[in-house]
Amino acid sequence: MLTDGGIKGISAFATLGSLALPPLCLLCDRAPSGGCSLCSGCLARTRTCASDSLLEIGPGGVSKVLAAGPYEGVAGDLVRSLKFRKHLAAAAEAARLIERAIRHSLPALLESRPTVVPVPPAPLRWLVRGFDPAEEIAIALSETLDLPYSRALRRRQGPRQTGRGRNERLSRPPSVELAEPLDLSKGPVVLVDDVFTTGATLAACAQPLLRGAATHVDAVCVARAGLSRPKPQPALHS
Repeated sequence: MLTDGGIKGISAFATLGSLALPPLCLLCDRAPSGGCSLCSGCLARTRTCASDSLLEIGPGGVSKVLAAGPYEGVAGDLVRSLKFRKHLAAAAEAARLIERAIRHSLPALLESRPTVVPVPPAPLRWLVRGFDPAEEIAIALSETLDLPYSRALRRRQGPRQTGRGRNERLSRPPSVELAEPLDLSKGPVVLVDDVFTTGATLAACAQPLLRGAATHVDAVCVARAGLSRPKPQPALHS
């Protein structure tokens, strides 16, 4: 466990490092725009991404799933920056991307004031990576939208979804359970994940929430993968 002195030491080291190595854009390594972690070109890409948001009927137990954009685009670039380059600042940019998508395509979500719940990682993945992308995005999103946050779910160790085919993902979904009692007053929940592919994980997360206290479950993600063509949007209603 880090002591206060250890934390201060790390902070001082990070400050010295930032002076020696000026920050670069999270996506292209160019000089960032003033006060931002993205360069002006990448920032412009994220600000026009809302029109690319994808809204779908959700898998079992999930009413709707909103992705900020397709994986083959700036949304996927942010996911890769966070997951594989470990740029934690990308979580805040991803949250802003999701916020714009919500306001553009699913404003009724904000009216319901849901509790933000991250899709839980496989335990070993958290230990290997040292952080969880979905959790980082969910925390940033709850702060951006001023919504309550709960780390309400945990995932048992099992096969990873990444790299598995569609049929295998759907036939062997992850095992997810409540990690803590929900204090939702029978309210709605919005699940947060980085990438939406088959929906098997989202469905596995929705079931324990609905058996608990959640009255309604929606989901938001940064990127939508596995689409051969855009899917029709459902009628928007609360």
